[in-house]
Amino acid sequence: MPRKHASIKALRQSKRHAVSNDARRRAIEIAFRHYRAAKSGGKSDAMQLLFTLVKAIDKAAQRHVVSKNTAARIKSRVMRVKKASL
Repeated sequence: MPRKHASIKALRQSKRHAVSNDARRRAIEIAFRHYRAAKSGGKSDAMQLLFTLVKAIDKAAQRHVVSKNTAARIKSRVMRVKKASL
């Protein structure tokens, strides 16, 4: 356990940030799962779910949960899958 006040505060902050970062990562995973299910089911709302997925990826990159390059790579792979299904 840290002793200094600043260390205790940093520990509190890192725990809080970890919870927020995990939520953003889960949002990407859930959006991707919904998109894949809609795409394989042939539902018409697959494009809307794709936009939701891209928005979740961009938000995570904006908040530095994932790096910009990682976000670009994920989006590129998603778009490649989308293009192959057409």
